[in-house]
Amino acid sequence: MNARILELESPSVQTRVLPGAQATGLLRLGTRPNTFSVSNLASASLGQICHKKFGRLRLGPRTGLSAELLGVLWLAGVNLRLPVLALPPVLALIHSELGLSETSVAALAGLPLLLFALGGVPGALLIGRFGARRVVFVGLMVAGIASALRGAGSSTVALFAATLCMGLGIAVCQPALPSLVRQWFPHSVTRATSIWSNGLLMGTILSSALCLPLVLPLVGGSWQASFVIWGVPALVAAVLLAVATRPGPTAVDTRRSAWWPEWRSPRVWQLGVIQSSGTLIYFGASTFIPDFLHASNRPELIAPALASLSLGQLPGSLVVGLIPRARIARPSTAAALSAATFAGLGLLLMTPGPLFIAAAAVLGACGGAMLTVALALPPLLARAADVPRLSGGVIALGYSIVSLVLFATGVAWDATHLAGVAGVPAALGGVFVVLLARIPVNTSVSS
Repeated sequence: MNARILELESPSVQTRVLPGAQATGLLRLGTRPNTFSVSNLASASLGQICHKKFGRLRLGPRTGLSAELLGVLWLAGVNLRLPVLALPPVLALIHSELGLSETSVAALAGLPLLLFALGGVPGALLIGRFGARRVVFVGLMVAGIASALRGAGSSTVALFAATLCMGLGIAVCQPALPSLVRQWFPHSVTRATSIWSNGLLMGTILSSALCLPLVLPLVGGSWQASFVIWGVPALVAAVLLAVATRPGPTAVDTRRSAWWPEWRSPRVWQLGVIQSSGTLIYFGASTFIPDFLHASNRPELIAPALASLSLGQLPGSLVVGLIPRARIARPSTAAALSAATFAGLGLLLMTPGPLFIAAAAVLGACGGAMLTVALALPPLLARAADVPRLSGGVIALGYSIVSLVLFATGVAWDATHLAGVAGVPAALGGVFVVLLARIPVNTSVSS
């Protein structure tokens, strides 16, 4: 490798600026004890300190996957859901204390989901102007502070305003994380995506699992104080992002072509439908299971079945990281995921006790796997400069489709009073998976 050798003040230390280091913004320490490589000379002193304290440390795509960067991505993914889903467990307390109407409760719970759909494209604009790393940092800071401010007083207006700011902070982060994956791990996109999507799914589990038994008793039953607790991890993630990573290149082209999604491209709509499939599978199953079990006189299975559904997402997301890049969008992969989804739904309808819980885990795994695949496709298919706008458009379409399907399902349920209608979103998710087979993914990513 042709590398520029730069002599520092210490004659025993040599600095090499490796090709591609500036693009990734990563610190890379060399294989020899007295050499290391940095993206620019300003990092030399930090590199010497790291070398003296920790010895050899290898980061970046040349060596595969960096535990440090993967940890930052995972924690960022956790905080894209952790403060949002801290609301449902305390919603009854808020409803009672603030005297909210049912419409206000539904609006409060649905506001973040709406912002996820609306924030994708503005997020792409911000990434094009300031860079993905800065957008994630600011988004996490805003989400953490706004989450804490949800508990400032007992005002409905303040609660909605803080929830709005929190949702916007998270919404702009969502298209930025695929851009960071492409920037930091261009040759390990699916593996890196499986890690941060696993964090996202873990955030959905931790908030609901820890709020009532741990966090609320810790703060004396105060829902206001619980929101402050849930805001802290987002601030920690932002600080770690700033400390553990180095700035990459910042795009300054804010023209329409740099950030506005190509809405006329079939690829954007195809990926948007695929993006919705994983969410529909999970939300459809989580809505269908309680009512179906009540109708079949098995309410004791509701809690373990929902827990199995949620936990099943975690291995599903990690399995995607083991799939070779060239096989992500093969017909065989799409057929397997679709068949597993319908098999899980069929087992839910026909099996008793333990098998019902196992079927819920299968659906959870399918939902987690499809969500991870959908998040990995934009950095796999687009040039590095186009990842933000493709991700922004796909996220906007995906969440819009989910919102429309869930609303239509609610209307059909009210009209028919059939519990089976609640399973329609999960079935549609299984159908949408088939579109995955029509996406060509090359073995090499565009530069």
